[in-house]
Amino acid sequence: MNYAPLIAIIFGGVVMLTAAAPVALGRDKTCIERWSDAAPVVAANHLVNVEELTAKAPAKLGGSIVKATLCETNGSYTYALVLRTPKGKLESVTVDARDPF
Repeated sequence: MNYAPLIAIIFGGVVMLTAAAPVALGRDKTCIERWSDAAPVVAANHLVNVEELTAKAPAKLGGSIVKATLCETNGSYTYALVLRTPKGKLESVTVDARDPF
């Protein structure tokens, strides 16, 4: 049986869901995935920007950033990161957006 059309529909739906911003996660947590939307929040709240995260991640976290999402919970900001380790494994890490390292 050819599952390709079903997989394409499911994958397309997942891509559409992950492209939306901001995303409410639970009662008090909101995440912004698009950096064009997150940039003003980063600047206004004096958060570490994604360029600095990307530059420091290999030495501090042991992997390179594949994806970074800015999240806010009750006035506290974090980055939900997906890292690729030197061995190619993907890992999820959450760091403080003001002082990540």
